[in-house]
Amino acid sequence: MDFNACQDVKLAIKSSKENAFKSAIQSCNGDQQKIFRITDRLLGRTNQTILPNSDDPLSLATKFNNYFIKKIDDIRNGLNSTSSYSFGDFQSIVPDCFPSLSSFRPTDKAELEKLISNMNKTTCASDPIPTSFIVQHLPLFLDNIGCIVNLCLSTGVFPSTCKSSIVRPLLKKAGLDKDDLKNYRPVANLPFLSKIIEKVIAVRINEHLEKHSIMDKFQSAYRKSHSTETSLLFISEHIRRSIDRGGGSALLLLDLSAAFDTIDCDILMDTLENYVGLTGNTSKLLKSYISHRYQCVKIEQTTSKLSKLVCGVPQGSVLGPLLFCLYLLPLSHILKFHNMDYHIYADDTQLFMPFQSGDMQDTIDTFERCIGDIRHWMTSSKLKINDAKTELIFFRSPLSKLSTDDISIQIGNNVILPSDNVQNLGVVFDKHMTFEKQIGNVCKRTHFQLMNIRKIRTMLDDKSAALVIHALVTSRFDLYNSLLYGLSDKSLLRLRLTQNYAARILSNTSRYSSITPVLRALHWLPVRFRIRYKIVLFAYKCYHRIAPSYLCDLVIPYESVRLLRSTNKMLLTVPKYRLKTQGERSFSYAASFEWNRIPLQIKQANNIDLFKKLLKTHLFQKAFVVVH
Repeated sequence: MDFNACQDVKLAIKSSKENAFKSAIQSCNGDQQKIFRITDRLLGRTNQTILPNSDDPLSLATKFNNYFIKKIDDIRNGLNSTSSYSFGDFQSIVPDCFPSLSSFRPTDKAELEKLISNMNKTTCASDPIPTSFIVQHLPLFLDNIGCIVNLCLSTGVFPSTCKSSIVRPLLKKAGLDKDDLKNYRPVANLPFLSKIIEKVIAVRINEHLEKHSIMDKFQSAYRKSHSTETSLLFISEHIRRSIDRGGGSALLLLDLSAAFDTIDCDILMDTLENYVGLTGNTSKLLKSYISHRYQCVKIEQTTSKLSKLVCGVPQGSVLGPLLFCLYLLPLSHILKFHNMDYHIYADDTQLFMPFQSGDMQDTIDTFERCIGDIRHWMTSSKLKINDAKTELIFFRSPLSKLSTDDISIQIGNNVILPSDNVQNLGVVFDKHMTFEKQIGNVCKRTHFQLMNIRKIRTMLDDKSAALVIHALVTSRFDLYNSLLYGLSDKSLLRLRLTQNYAARILSNTSRYSSITPVLRALHWLPVRFRIRYKIVLFAYKCYHRIAPSYLCDLVIPYESVRLLRSTNKMLLTVPKYRLKTQGERSFSYAASFEWNRIPLQIKQANNIDLFKKLLKTHLFQKAFVVVH
């Protein structure tokens, strides 16, 4: 009897834990950071903030604040303050003017409610009311919030109480010396009201940018339908084309030091007026937003004194990143003048150029001339290239006899030597475009997560476990997997084994059981079919012109010279390439070839959600033989 009672208690405790964890995990709505914290809590790990040793939080907060301010001052003082940049020959390709936007339209309850529901619900220490409380009782606050926002838009004045940010120091990477302040990055937090006002302003600026096609075509940061993956697809397309033609491609990755924090406010306002067309009340409001800003550092529950910021835009804000991208608009004109192929993602600038065996020196000379003008403009604009993070790589076929090991590029007083691997927007590119190291990194990170999930699997019900595995494991498979199209089974083997391990943990299946029934029961597409799914999804977006224009330009609808049965089948023109390992792995080939393989009724889906559903069902049937 005592044994049965003990078992009942154990089952009750287990059921209570499952319900608690289920509720917590489902409330995360797929947020990876929140799920990661819950997983840590289940494993008994505490997420401690790493800081230098100090007995006085106020002294440490003041020390950090002074360091962050001094760092920006040192960067700006190190730049040539007397340098001025004149476009000269570039003037012919700089637009005379854009249609001006002199005032922002007011907002309403419906727009505010939609914007707030999609925003991050974090609370700043300076918020008088917790953000969660505002969201829970939003109808009570909408009138007041709308009144404040519209008053800002009409008067051109940004509230001074919303211009102070609270900074928390965060160690850049585990294992760095915690007592060295240079190993910390400032993470700023702003009042929730400030983010609401900024979001409304950003919506109106983006509408103006899209209407008049002002934003640089090859700037992918903070733009709808753009992402790091679309950027990398575009870059890999050009690299593979160059190799397919028997040559190669050079890629130079430029990085800026504290880019957001060194922006000159006067230059920014001049750019917004002359390049973007923001005038009148809109210019007044943005000037009010970027001027007279303050910051303090918070350690534990202690904050330093507020320090005035004389430059920069807040990186942790909604509007700051958009303004930074607009600040870089003149850079695109310099790159176009030098006929340089490029792509920009926020402060990451990627320059790439094809080469043949006999014109390597011409390629190097073009790079150096272009970079010379870039450095000149950046110095004048109070931006500094981080030479320590500038990387160079030459891509070529493994069968190529061309040697690039002794080639380098001169940037200022620094010589940049080529690398065999570079990390570009989170993906490791190797000189032969095999992505072996990238696959290894993905498998290593996901295997670590799976080992942790396995330890707590008994405390999770099936649905909660599926959410955790998707957020921390399978989502990593799908991120950038479009770059892996055309790889051999041997290259994808590690991804397949890791996916199988995840499926066994979720389904509580023995390692000796066949994995095919498990994947079918979970309705998981195998790795190769997941890659096809991503490629076809991008093809759908390109066909309907909802993908970035630089990807849409790579796929061309098939047009027959005479009326054929294939005329109305929504086909794409499949380009011809020499090499299966390069040209036929490019996005232009993969998207067209895979798109033409799917049935017409799937292509005719009138919205993307229906298309995804039909496509997954089609690929699932192809992957698994369904026995009726």
